[in-house]
Amino acid sequence: MRRLWLVACVAREFGQSPLAVARELDDDPERTGIECLKLLRYAEAKSLYDAVHGDWKKMPQYRDSDLMRSVEKNHFALVKENRGNG
Repeated sequence: MRRLWLVACVAREFGQSPLAVARELDDDPERTGIECLKLLRYAEAKSLYDAVHGDWKKMPQYRDSDLMRSVEKNHFALVKENRGNG
């Protein structure tokens, strides 16, 4: 069932047939498609975070999201780094 869910998600995200996705996954030991999905999810989370300027009150449904916490952590790390370089 896990593989079917994975194939369905990748097929939907990239507009491919499930059969083509299944073949690609079989031929992709580095799991490039999976890594691309992770990057796309991160980009969506970052976009949402930026849209509300990191205000958790405007996105309470993500309060317990590990992905959104990662976005916030990276945001503050970049702010700190930019202050040190500016």
